[in-house]
Amino acid sequence: MDNPFKKRATEYVAEPSTLLPLVSHTPLLEFFSLDGVELLEKLSIVVGTPGCGKTTIARVIEFDSLATLARDPVEINKELAVALTQLSILRDGTPSLLAYRLPMTTNFRSIWDLPYSESIRATLLRAYVQSKAVLGWFRQLETLEELDIEQIEIVISSDSESARKVLKADSPSDFREYARRIELAVFKVITALVAPSEQDLAEIINETYDVFEYIERFRVRNWIADTPGEYVDLLPMAIVDDAHELHPLQFAQLRDWLKRRNIKIGRWVMCR
Repeated sequence: MDNPFKKRATEYVAEPSTLLPLVSHTPLLEFFSLDGVELLEKLSIVVGTPGCGKTTIARVIEFDSLATLARDPVEINKELAVALTQLSILRDGTPSLLAYRLPMTTNFRSIWDLPYSESIRATLLRAYVQSKAVLGWFRQLETLEELDIEQIEIVISSDSESARKVLKADSPSDFREYARRIELAVFKVITALVAPSEQDLAEIINETYDVFEYIERFRVRNWIADTPGEYVDLLPMAIVDDAHELHPLQFAQLRDWLKRRNIKIGRWVMCR
């Protein structure tokens, strides 16, 4: 007999406009009110049993959900909008986060099985997580039809001019294309029938891709107020979902890396 709980009800709901009216605000206030903004400024690990609502919470604070809620909070879910405002996830009716949920698929776990040293496997994992997060952030922003991607400003830490040039952060399209190239390079390594030699990994290994350590925020036009010259700052946030799918040592590497103090973006790790 098939397990009736293997497919959760919310997984059948794809659109935020359909999901948000079904979500209760109570779990957000119950679990996150005590820590408030701190949950957005440092590594937070959310541990819970299957079906307890971890993924639903992640989907609620993804940018496309917040943008949908901000357009008409009363009509969609007023109580949820109030709760998100108390947590500083909505500010003045506008999202403050650019969150993207990154499920740990088998490709991430497969990195551990590659015939490389532990340090190289850790480098591949970090590059894959960061490049997919960047691409996910842009996909979230593209849900706003009225937003021109080229008008986005990528704010890098003020003492990292060299990193700005390497990451191509002066141009949103170049910044995204660089992330796409890194993601594709790692994907080819993971899915190769015969893993390339370490010498053939020069494109990835020699170009340390450390977006999380340099990026601070995205600055975009206020599409809600639609006031010329008015911009809002969005804190990038990566939500690593189902992190228990990783090898235990991979999980430890990911945790230790994400808790570094020089990483300014929000990051949540959700696991069983």
